Amino acid sequence: MATVLVIAGLAGPAARLDGQVADQDRALSRMAAIAESAEQHARVAAEARDRATQLDAEARRHDRTARRLERQWFPNEYKTASMLQPGYRERQRAAKARHRAREAWVLAERHHEIAAELRNAP
Repeated sequence: MATVLVIAGLAGPAARLDGQVADQDRALSRMAAIAESAEQHARVAAEARDRATQLDAEARRHDRTARRLERQWFPNEYKTASMLQPGYRERQRAAKARHRAREAWVLAERHHEIAAELRNAP
């Protein structure tokens, strides 16, 4: 029973963090879906740029953590699978953050273009 509580306690903050990330992404998607005016599209572009910057910083943080974990690791000596090496999960998290950042940059660029087109429309 105690191990279940410990595991649930450890999973709690991670689940809340994932929920916050999903809420931010959902709110950004919702803003993008209902944007109609040039100002709204510009605001979506700004929010997406901010989100992409946050995700880029998160990816760099995960990469730093992975490098710190890999410092004393000698893969040829231990001959283990890559997913068992220290830093593997951090590298995966960094890759996911970079992927989401690229998506946010694309969204920002698309809405910036839409806002420019709406402003320049006759």
